[in-house]
Amino acid sequence: MKITGIPANILPMRTSVALEKTEPLPRPASTSVRLSEEGRDLAAHSNETRASYQRIYGTPTLDDRVNIEYDRVGHENYVKRHLPENYSAERTELFYKSVQYMVDVADGKYPKNNPFAGLGRDTLVAIQEDEGNFTEMERAAAGRAKYELDQAYFGRIFAYTDSTRDLRVLFRGYLEYLDNLTPVERLAYPDNEHERVAERLAHAQKETGSLPEGFSLWKYINWDPKGRLNLEALLDPSKTEPAAALEAGPAADHGNSRLR
Repeated sequence: MKITGIPANILPMRTSVALEKTEPLPRPASTSVRLSEEGRDLAAHSNETRASYQRIYGTPTLDDRVNIEYDRVGHENYVKRHLPENYSAERTELFYKSVQYMVDVADGKYPKNNPFAGLGRDTLVAIQEDEGNFTEMERAAAGRAKYELDQAYFGRIFAYTDSTRDLRVLFRGYLEYLDNLTPVERLAYPDNEHERVAERLAHAQKETGSLPEGFSLWKYINWDPKGRLNLEALLDPSKTEPAAALEAGPAADHGNSRLR
């Protein structure tokens, strides 16, 4: 079913962010412009966020970059270059598993051996964007696991919408997805995307009725083992606990990961 106004692929888009160049406004020579400390922090954060986006989703993407280098230098040289010397035995095993998984992906094997599979999305995106505590191979593998969660999330929402023609669920689910993106991920979408989808949700609820205020599609689909989505669940959602998350340690030891 084609939904007007919603892109066919509403998962994070790996497109470059083009920054428009603008000419500075002329000002008298005697006038000095001083940015506040808060303003400087915001500008620095914005630049850092855009730079991080480019390193993950730009051209080449993080996935492409690690695969290109691996193919060029070979397994032994790649490991020598990128396996941190201070990795523990546990982290070393995680690194090797990440390498093998990404190699299998590049070979088109559709592997099921992602070492980060089973972790929550918040943890996965934190690893993907953490350039200080995780290697590029590990971050790429975590990004793949995150992408699979996103596909499962929208797959369940689309399946429900197709069977019920209830657009409220689609728009609510998309809004919650946007709300849970990191600043880096958010750059893949237009600035007014949230407002546009919120307007469509309001229109759909005006025609069909409002969804329960306290119900979260995001939490329900990601927490429930089967990801059930039906009218009974909408009216009386089950309460389950989220999966354990991988917590990164301090940068000095490249993050001694542990389950919590």
